Amino acid sequence: MGHHITYRRARSEWISWQAYAQPMSAMPPRFLESLSPIQRGVLGFPLPGDAYWTTDTIDAVGRRYAAMDMSPYEEALHAGRLVPKL
Repeated sequence: MGHHITYRRARSEWISWQAYAQPMSAMPPRFLESLSPIQRGVLGFPLPGDAYWTTDTIDAVGRRYAAMDMSPYEEALHAGRLVPKL
């Protein structure tokens, strides 16, 4: 058994780091759709309020993951809440 670990800077672009498997694309959509925003955040998915989230990215992610509840991301965007920088 082997463990492949990739270290990266905090707050680095979540979709740009490379590893042996692309974590988000390797997971079935239903798995990501079943997680809470906090659980997805542990996997590197941007949290609600992150600068990544715009109306366009929320719409695109919502189309890719049709069963994912995008309301926490929309609410944070419209409320102007931002995730504090680490």
